[in-house]
Amino acid sequence: AESRIVVEPIEEAAQVFYLLDIANNARVPVNPPAPFEFDLPKGAIGATIMEGSSPNAAAAGPHISVQGPFPPGHTYVQAAYQMPAATGSLTIAQRFPVMLEQLAVVVKKSGSTTLSSAQIKEQRELPAQGEVFIAATGGAIAAGQALELEVGGIAHHSRAPRIVALALAGLIAAIGIW
Repeated sequence: AESRIVVEPIEEAAQVFYLLDIANNARVPVNPPAPFEFDLPKGAIGATIMEGSSPNAAAAGPHISVQGPFPPGHTYVQAAYQMPAATGSLTIAQRFPVMLEQLAVVVKKSGSTTLSSAQIKEQRELPAQGEVFIAATGGAIAAGQALELEVGGIAHHSRAPRIVALALAGLIAAIGIW
């Protein structure tokens, strides 16, 4: 229930952070029959495990894994990656190998940043330290079920000037050849 997804829009991309709390309510270490591992969404780049995470957590390309056994209590895994958003919006479609008891998402609002998802039940804007954040919550997400978030209003450059310049260069080259 303490897991969070944090999204911070930057120029033509967003930094995404998974702050995962894996709870073992047993009194002894548990070694699950299948490893705790998942692949990041398509397009994710620069995956890394952040400081403060379990030493058993690892990132290999777009793959995150945590080796057992899991000690009693909480195991923290903090993974980060970047998602390109050249068009000003992005979709995060993530499947986790275990159930999320409650969906919790925080998005740093920059300009006209928006967050939408059919899985979000409530969202509101909260000011904190001179900035505004979108805080959203939803119900449980079953193991293997796709979590889908749409983030819009990300700062990006228009591609129109580049297309016009290339078209003019092609036209000038064609006239020169003719």
